[in-house]
Amino acid sequence: MCSTSVKAVTYHSYDNIRIENRYIPTITGNELLVKVHGCGLCGSDILKIIQQVPPPVSLGHELTGTIV
Repeated sequence: MCSTSVKAVTYHSYDNIRIENRYIPTITGNELLVKVHGCGLCGSDILKIIQQVPPPVSLGHELTGTIV
């Protein structure tokens, strides 16, 4: 069965980083869906926190996965 939600790491404040459920968006004709096997944080994620990008901010965009 296909899931309708995914987990996302979301930064809300320095001491409030949550793993939240997010709905999978509807895929259109020029997009694809990737099942993520692993995801990491990189320097730009840390800069979002240091530069105080207004929360909530989803972290992690360095990933590996399979097109489904």
